[in-house]
Amino acid sequence: AKLFSLYTFVVRFQVYHSRTWGTITADKKFAPMEDHFLIVLAGEQNSGKTAFSFDLALKNAVSMKVLFISLEMSGMDIYSRIARSYAGISKYEWRDRLNIPEQKKISYKKKITELKTIQGLKVWGFGAGEIPCAENIFEIIKQERPGLVIVDNLDLISKESHIKQLEHETAVSKAFMEFTNEELIPVILIHHLNKSGRIEDINAIRGSGKITDNADTVYMCFRNMDKEANEEEKKQFILIEKKDRGFGSGGVHVFSFNDGTFEDYNQPGF
Repeated sequence: AKLFSLYTFVVRFQVYHSRTWGTITADKKFAPMEDHFLIVLAGEQNSGKTAFSFDLALKNAVSMKVLFISLEMSGMDIYSRIARSYAGISKYEWRDRLNIPEQKKISYKKKITELKTIQGLKVWGFGAGEIPCAENIFEIIKQERPGLVIVDNLDLISKESHIKQLEHETAVSKAFMEFTNEELIPVILIHHLNKSGRIEDINAIRGSGKITDNADTVYMCFRNMDKEANEEEKKQFILIEKKDRGFGSGGVHVFSFNDGTFEDYNQPGF
């Protein structure tokens, strides 16, 4: 029995340490993703949450099976969005695709092919018109048995019409917490901030405070997209650990978005 317990500990220790926050430096600053963790990642609209989360999925798929679930895009829509970003295709070029430079087209097609052939990555897109409930999502996760799950996003999980929004969010976050504890599969649940919320305030996360109460770790992200910001500032993606159930609030890390991936931002002072 003791040998079995030791073996179980070693296996779980290895799996838990093989998950990454994207860079070696970030892994030192943020809480490791344990098997039972419910992780909430919140940010403003267009703050880069989906792009960063998908980049995490790609980096973790090197060592384990990762399931990326989108509740608003099909699988092909997800691939296309990531490939456009990688190739540097603007929304204006995409609207009139005849004007996309040939080199960007080549980069786009190459990235699509690459994404589709990553063995450790499973993309599940519900797309427009499909509104899954939490149980639908749990069934997919049980079917796939991944080492990490990313769900984009909490706002789009269906609710019964007679239930108030805050009650719904409380019930959903509790269901995810119970699921991760029972199945020992960590879930990153993407969420939004209130429009008037302050990035440094955990209470700015939209909805019931039970969402953050039920989570093991909570992260808030920020990207400066003001018109006055220069290109270097717009590349920066700031991730703030607002809650770590084991050690309290934690680290802050600045990433830089370069060539379709998130790297450490090495500017002096950060």
